[in-house]
Formats: sequence, structure tokens, C-alpha cells
Amino acid sequence: MLKKLVHLIAVLCFFIPCLVHAEDPIVFDQTLEIGSMHINFSSHVFNVDNPGDAVLEITKNTLDKNINGGFLFFNRKFVPLRNFFTGDDITFEKDIKLKSKNRIAVFLRGTPEASIDVRITKGGVPIPPPEVNFSADPLSITTGDLSALIWSTANADNVSIDNGIGTVDVNGSFEVSPTETTTYTMAATGPGGTTTESITLTVSWLPPTVNIVADPETIEVGESTTLSWSSEYADNCVIE
Repeated sequence: MLKKLVHLIAVLCFFIPCLVHAEDPIVFDQTLEIGSMHINFSSHVFNVDNPGDAVLEITKNTLDKNINGGFLFFNRKFVPLRNFFTGDDITFEKDIKLKSKNRIAVFLRGTPEASIDVRITKGGVPIPPPEVNFSADPLSITTGDLSALIWSTANADNVSIDNGIGTVDVNGSFEVSPTETTTYTMAATGPGGTTTESITLTVSWLPPTVNIVADPETIEVGESTTLSWSSEYADNCVIE
């Protein structure tokens, strides 16, 4: 039963969030109270400008009213709280990592009107945005040739390239052979946000070539000859 409840809370916390605007250094501060049904469930979303280290702090407000159990999810990570609620400690602290967009869901079970304060305070060094190095070798090709897109990233969990390439490894290469000059944009996403970088691969056409012969090459007046020709990289031919 408890396993099903935990799964339900995990699903609900991503579909019924309450948006909270974060301000430094306290980015989240809510008082949660158990209702008449002996439970409390709340889900919240808040954004921070500079993701990084933070401290999650939970304080018991009503020591005369029991909280028999509970837990929370922070950015999909499960944090059990039953031992804290049933123990003698008044304050619970845990080091966490903030993202640009954060989700927290809290479940409490116990006596109606029992309450807690949930506070998250920023600290430490902010998580930097992803770094991207994106290049093509060579940067200029002729039609039909290949070029290798080459990239490396740091602080990224997900990397994608447009023009039909899609999701790729955080470091790697990919061969392309466009038929016209094309700009490729890479997007790298991580805990510190999203970074994009673009490169333009120039595609040129080879000049047309033509070979024409007459058979026979010499004729008398009134005779005929056959002209034969071949060409490459041409769309049309005209004989004058």
C-alpha cells in the first residue's frame, strides 16, 4: 500500500504543481499543515537564477501534535522523513542541488493542525551552465562530399542537434552530407540551464564539365556526322 502511495505522490507532484518565485537567499519557504483527513499533500515548482548547492530545512511547529509519518520528493529524489517526525529532533537538514527549475512534493500523515515549515536556502558555488565546443571538419565541402560535425560538452546531461539529427551523446561526432549550405545548431542542457552553439557548413557545386566529339570529324558537303557528348554537374546543355 505504501509503495503505491509513494508512486502516486511521485506522479502527482509533476502534474499539479504550484508555481513559486524564488528570491535569494531563501528560495522556498512554506508552512504545511495536516488537514481534517489526517493527511497533507502539496506540490510546488520554483525557479532560481543561479542553480547550485542549497540546504533543505524542515522544522516542527506543533510539538503537542503528532506527525506519524511522511516523505518528500525533491527533483525526483525521494527523501524519507518518518524517523525525523517520530523522533525527538525539531529540525531536519539535508544538502541538495538546485536546478534552474525545481519541483518539491511533500506528504504528511498525523494529527490535524500539526504543521511544519519547509525552507530551502541557497549556498555554495552556483552550478555553471553547460559548455559547448562545436565544429565541422571541413567547414566547406562540394556536393556529395562528407563533413564531420564534432563536439564536446561539460556540465551537460542532454545534447541535441537540429536538421533531423536529434539527441546525441554529450561528446561525439556525426557525418553529414548536405546538398546546400546549412546551419547546424546544438543545444546542451544541464542542471545549470541550456547553452546553444551554431556552425554553418558551406556547400559549393563543382563547375560543369563537358566532352563533345564528332564521328566522323571530317565530312564533304552534303554528308552528315554524329555529335556525341557527356557532361557532369550540369542541369541543361545547349549546342549552338
